[in-house]
Amino acid sequence: MAENWKELWNKNYRGEGDCAELQAFIKKLNYGARTNISYLPWATVDRIFQLQDGTHEFINAPDWAIVYDQKGEITKSPYNSIVHADIAHTRDRVNAANGIIETELVFSYFILCKVEWQGRKHTEKYPLQDSNGRPITVWTQNELNKLSMRALVKAIARVSGIGYKLFEDGDLQFDDPDAKNTTGIGDNKGQDASAAQTAAAEKLKKDAESKGKKGATTTPPPTAEPTSTQEPTKASEAPTPSPAVAPEPVEPTSEPSATPTPQKAAETVTVAEAIERIKKLFIQGKPEHTGPVKAMLKTFTVAKVSDLPEEKIYELYHQIN
Repeated sequence: MAENWKELWNKNYRGEGDCAELQAFIKKLNYGARTNISYLPWATVDRIFQLQDGTHEFINAPDWAIVYDQKGEITKSPYNSIVHADIAHTRDRVNAANGIIETELVFSYFILCKVEWQGRKHTEKYPLQDSNGRPITVWTQNELNKLSMRALVKAIARVSGIGYKLFEDGDLQFDDPDAKNTTGIGDNKGQDASAAQTAAAEKLKKDAESKGKKGATTTPPPTAEPTSTQEPTKASEAPTPSPAVAPEPVEPTSEPSATPTPQKAAETVTVAEAIERIKKLFIQGKPEHTGPVKAMLKTFTVAKVSDLPEEKIYELYHQIN
């Protein structure tokens, strides 16, 4: 039995036999801060799993389970729920306002999916979290359905090897948004996201160089005309500039040059405030925020926004706000 299940597990893992068609079903999606993620539809995975005599079950939390209410008092769960709660007692503290001892608790929520295959059993404890890996404490039916199917696909992969390679390439719970696809599944198209970031970095560098050249060629000429009392400059004498002497106020003959954006930002927010704002926008996971930040960090080969030059911090601040 042991050799049989191992042989079948390895065939599933390598995409052979029943899993030879998996390649055609692989899809891509943008998942929070991560882009171009490879995944398999749950129905495809479950179909192959059932053909190999696999079964699954979602385990409900028992109605007699002891839980805590909002006041930290022990009570009982009022119903059978697919969601299990992990409760940690962090500390007891005295409320300074009324002197009452209050209990501080931390709640974590999970779905339990039990699978059986070829005499093997596994129960997957899958956390309730959003697309950026942040825990959720309030959910809808749609969210529970999606999380249940993700838990099922992961449980099947672990017990049978079906689609296991995709998790080796990057688990949606834990993978680095910059990580590249290194498996044989999906033709390594996960590298497209990194290529897009490189292109964005090159564009950012070219824009910066273009702005520098434009600033060097648009310096306005002196606005003060020589008065009738000044002697004409001899051809053999080079004019001597006098930067320390301010010219008399005159009517402008051309539009004043625009003040660079970083200087305006410096007048309204501090560097620390700009960095904090950039961080808050980045963790939201929207491509219009994460893309420019990653491109700027890659251009200057630094790991943190705070390591960027001050003028680039302000430039990035205005770009994503």
